[in-house]
Amino acid sequence: MWALPYVFLTRAARREIGLRKQSKVATALFWSALAGAACALAFFALGLALFGQSPENWDVSIRDSFRLHDLRGSMPSPILFAMIALQHDLQPYR
Repeated sequence: MWALPYVFLTRAARREIGLRKQSKVATALFWSALAGAACALAFFALGLALFGQSPENWDVSIRDSFRLHDLRGSMPSPILFAMIALQHDLQPYR
């Protein structure tokens, strides 16, 4: 999605909607990564404040939905990570 304006819009159209080359790209990347980490931490804290360690907390329910203790001995760690990371994409929507 990030690349679509650069693929479909002309240089003038990108400039018109506010996309232009920034002079301090490294600084912008640093602050955007810091802002993303702060938002993730804020949502984690919000989940803990609202639901605690109960199954209604989205972070706790995702972590506990995997049977990690059963799976760790049966397969190597990289395969286990790939299976958990791709599980959402492979499950049909309910």
